[in-house]
Amino acid sequence: MSINKYPPDFIKLLHSVKAKRPRTVIEHILKHGQISTEELKDIYGYNHPPRAIRDVREHGIPVHSVLQAVMGVKLQPINLAIHQK
Repeated sequence: MSINKYPPDFIKLLHSVKAKRPRTVIEHILKHGQISTEELKDIYGYNHPPRAIRDVREHGIPVHSVLQAVMGVKLQPINLAIHQK
């Protein structure tokens, strides 16, 4: 996933986030295109993944999530969302 697909102002907003939890979510999404609640638990040890996503939103960064079930397990892939004005 290329950081170049985002507008410069949005990139500046992403880089302005210094808090560890939202920064971790943002970096993972930039590298892999999305992050799931399962990945937040298993890779980063966040016991309450929705809080990590809310931290990103509270920094003014829109995120898009969709609830999916994979083999009976509910996963929620999270992507950065750019709202064009």
